[in-house]
Amino acid sequence: MINLSRRDLLKSAGGLLLGFAFPTSPELIEYNPGASTDRGPDGEWLGAYVCIDPGGVVTLRVPASEMGQGVHTSLPMILAEELDLDLAAVRVEMAPNSTAYAHPGDLGKQQLTAGSGSVRGWWTPMAIAGATARAMLVQAAAQRWGVPAVDCATASGRVTCGARSASYGELAVEAAALKVPDAAPKPRAQWRLVGTEPPRLDIPAKTNGTAVFGIDVMVPGALQATVLHSPVFGAKLVRVDDAEARKMPGVIDVLSFKGSAKGHTTDFVVVVAETFWQARLAIASVVATWEGGRPDLDDAAVSAALRAGLEKPGQTCKDVHGKEPAVYTTLSEVYEVPYLHHATMEPLTATAHVHDGEVEIWAPTQAQGFTEAAVSRVLGVPRDRIRLHTTMLGGGLGRKSEVDFVVEACQVSEALGKPVKVTWTREEDFAHGYYRPAFAASLEGSVADGKLQRLNVRLCGPNILTRFLPFFLDPVPFGFFTGENFYDLPYTVPNQHLEYSRLDLPIPTGFWRSVSASHNGFFRECFLDELAQLAGKDPVQFRLDHLADSPRHYAAVAKVAEMADWAHRDGRHLGIAVVESFGSIVAEVAEVRVVGDQLHVDRAWVAFDCGRCIHRGIIRAQAEGALGMGLSAMFGERLSIKGGASAVPNFYAYPLLKLAQMPLVEVEVLEGALDDPGGVGEPALPPIAPAVCNAIFAATGQRIRSLPLPAKLTPR
Repeated sequence: MINLSRRDLLKSAGGLLLGFAFPTSPELIEYNPGASTDRGPDGEWLGAYVCIDPGGVVTLRVPASEMGQGVHTSLPMILAEELDLDLAAVRVEMAPNSTAYAHPGDLGKQQLTAGSGSVRGWWTPMAIAGATARAMLVQAAAQRWGVPAVDCATASGRVTCGARSASYGELAVEAAALKVPDAAPKPRAQWRLVGTEPPRLDIPAKTNGTAVFGIDVMVPGALQATVLHSPVFGAKLVRVDDAEARKMPGVIDVLSFKGSAKGHTTDFVVVVAETFWQARLAIASVVATWEGGRPDLDDAAVSAALRAGLEKPGQTCKDVHGKEPAVYTTLSEVYEVPYLHHATMEPLTATAHVHDGEVEIWAPTQAQGFTEAAVSRVLGVPRDRIRLHTTMLGGGLGRKSEVDFVVEACQVSEALGKPVKVTWTREEDFAHGYYRPAFAASLEGSVADGKLQRLNVRLCGPNILTRFLPFFLDPVPFGFFTGENFYDLPYTVPNQHLEYSRLDLPIPTGFWRSVSASHNGFFRECFLDELAQLAGKDPVQFRLDHLADSPRHYAAVAKVAEMADWAHRDGRHLGIAVVESFGSIVAEVAEVRVVGDQLHVDRAWVAFDCGRCIHRGIIRAQAEGALGMGLSAMFGERLSIKGGASAVPNFYAYPLLKLAQMPLVEVEVLEGALDDPGGVGEPALPPIAPAVCNAIFAATGQRIRSLPLPAKLTPR
């Protein structure tokens, strides 16, 4: 439970506007570029969520960006639950950029949609906002009717007492005059909406074409532009020959920008035209000269650097010593995964208008706080003069938590003094992402008497926090982030050792769906199957034997094995994996066939323990989507490096999962032991690759220790 301080009621247009305050720390104000020092009169952060106007319209300002994960339905469900409203009666609008809407959890006290943290962070504020509004409306009705508040009830947007009845809108003005009470959310036994699956609120607009994504924004008078960056990571712009581009139809200007020491910008060239296609054609004729970078880097060099890093002593993240048997059997293996791109369906795009000391932005962003701070630094505009309109996102997956594409639009608009919409081409997107880092793991395990006795792990790869949150690097151990799923091992292992060797390369890395768990889950759960074989144990039973101290993991493994009828495989080739991430535990079983040398994943079962369940349909949909993305990465995705640059020009060279490759998926949402919700958008991704790879071994006897899968498997 998050500790929340309450503020006096804020009055707005004769209606009821509820706000809550969140504490922050001076350290985060000093270090975090997303934190603002604007304080309310009592020195607390202001937040405002719920507005009830005299006409009865209930509006919820949602601080989290909607990118398909359903947060613009799940958070309103919590409010509607506490306010005794039908979900359809809640109007949703995206909250503006403001410290008032800073995430109250572990995301740096700023407005940010990441880490499967939207419902986890905001469900308590939503519940308290709804419970408090309900209590105030009841008190207003009780005073109007001269009856005890306990004799009043609420339902369907009305307060009743016997034959008396008043709508929330009719009571809003009187409620606004009351002191904010300490109201507790409902007990679980009284829930009627939370835990069900009503129709999503965002679907009608997405199907009738009225939903506004970043690519849809049309500001009157806005020019269109596209950009060109260095073909080699880390190179600097030397000169530009734009003579041919300027002659082309519709071209208005060609500009070049040098990277700023103020951060979040790199060297780039931009062509501004009347239409995007005119800009797209013209930028192909720009001749830019670049210097620097690492043209010697390619896939082989990256792999060699990872393997070399595994040979060196790293930073010790965890070291646990217990009793070891006199006789044991040891296995050592090395695993590796490549760089991965986000490959969002909506291209990177942002519209900006910089004028008269003001900045107005329309962007599909996950990171309002970081964006506002970066624009302020680069343009030298105070943060309170920046207005950011967050559109819907056509996919985020972590890429749109970056600020580069938004800052560039602001720079171009500032230079021209006009509104400009900057849209990246697919080629620029693939060439200049913030990729899931390549990683390698050296694993050594020992077993005796059927039990795992020792697990030594050495990891090597880039650390995303080096760029994103550099102040975390020294005072906080690396283990909790890069060593996730090894640092917090659910299995009972008497002897554990974890090291991390950081690899610094000029290839940009960032947050990719499920982050470190995406590779560490693969490393751990595949190697655990190898250790089960070494111990002569069934993979499910081997896990259960070591999960006595992790009851949620135990229950998830047992449940998914039951769903897949693991005990009666009868020639079916099954593999299992269980991974915890973002507060949720997901166990998965995959069933595969190998026909000739080709793999077919026929079915997958998912046992999903996310603690408190808000919307069951969204949980299932996110489980299926994350599982599909994990399969896609496993089957063929690889951001290859050649000549110090991305070797992937577009989607045709980056094969995504095809519809025919998607298995039949069965998802069971478990009623977890936790009262708080866990993450939903990411946790189902990490288990699928190891589950499939373990099933491949069951089918062929072939161990898969690197991804993506080979084009051809070796049949048994």
